[in-house]
Amino acid sequence: MNALDYLTADNLFGAAPFYSYILNTLYHVIPFIAWDQIFSIISFVLLIGCIVAKYILFEKAGERGWKSLIPFYSEITLSKLITGKKVLGIVWIASVLLYQIVLTALIFIPPLHGLLPFYLTDLFRYIMIVVTAFVSFKFGRAYGKSVIWSAAMIFLSGILIIVMGFDKKVKYTGPNGAASVQSKEE
Repeated sequence: MNALDYLTADNLFGAAPFYSYILNTLYHVIPFIAWDQIFSIISFVLLIGCIVAKYILFEKAGERGWKSLIPFYSEITLSKLITGKKVLGIVWIASVLLYQIVLTALIFIPPLHGLLPFYLTDLFRYIMIVVTAFVSFKFGRAYGKSVIWSAAMIFLSGILIIVMGFDKKVKYTGPNGAASVQSKEE
């Protein structure tokens, strides 16, 4: 072995272990990067599907579809569709806004650091969870779905809203699942 053979990239400054480490890391990380991209694409497709399905479901209920596209207005309209009152949507919006206000105050105003603001953020978060679960359940019932389907809406609402939106057999039955005047006339 002469001196020129020794001065290769692998032997120079002990670089071989470093390159080996990089290649080994890339070999194990690249598949996860690909799965992350695939998951992002699937999530985006589901998001678009939910938006279109909710638009269709609003149309089936006799509301204009564009109302499902406006952020807080859609929650109030949805509350009116599933319960006959706007109160539930207003409670949900208030809990979201209060949660954000208290959380922002916790982050930017140091004297507010303490247990009470954290309990308040937890309270508003739990209110949002309960109201969202209730709305998901009532949403299924308002379109004539069974109790089991409506209970599944709590956990799988995104997928089941897409199924309901593109199902030609699904009809709006009125608030609380009761037959509405509109469906009796048809």
